[in-house]
Amino acid sequence: DWKGFFWLGTPLRLIKVTYGKEKISYQYYQHDSDNEHSISDNYVTSITEDLEHHLWVGTQQGLNLLYPDSHTFKRYKSTNTAGLLNDNVRVLKTDRTGKLWIGTQGGLSIYDSRKKTFKFYQSTTHNNEGLSNNSIHSIFQDKHGNVWVGTYWGGVNLVSKDDTPFYTYQTQSSAKVNNDVIGAVLEDSFQNLWIGTEGN
Repeated sequence: DWKGFFWLGTPLRLIKVTYGKEKISYQYYQHDSDNEHSISDNYVTSITEDLEHHLWVGTQQGLNLLYPDSHTFKRYKSTNTAGLLNDNVRVLKTDRTGKLWIGTQGGLSIYDSRKKTFKFYQSTTHNNEGLSNNSIHSIFQDKHGNVWVGTYWGGVNLVSKDDTPFYTYQTQSSAKVNNDVIGAVLEDSFQNLWIGTEGN
């Protein structure tokens, strides 16, 4: 993070790593069912830092905002947060405007920290310009500000920097990918986009 700490997400806990001159120290964060200010789940799936240096932690049971001074968390869950579609958070990404993109097993939520509001997007059979699949496994922003959303069996969705609608690249598209299960999206120094998939 901006202070130089390393954060590790594991299936068992969240770990903060501090590198000193002579030793490495670890601090562990785990779910406590008797403490509503503990992390919401031990299975950590994604970590990101926003432009205001807040640390966000995605788990299989909700989204968490860390308060580092007190070592406590604010929990965001689908049952108490309008706009968070599903508690199983798969990937987090802070874009260049400061918005937090939250990819879940039930759709895409975008949190605006300035307005304290969520927008959300889900796949529907009635909307050809909507999200292609609700299971989201990767989110990447390219050098032009466009956001690429990789899904599980829905291909990759391109979101213009100006806003939705989504443009979808699938195995059946004219500009197609070789598999609709998208694991990663990256851009090289020549602005070529590399899309990692499962399969051939």
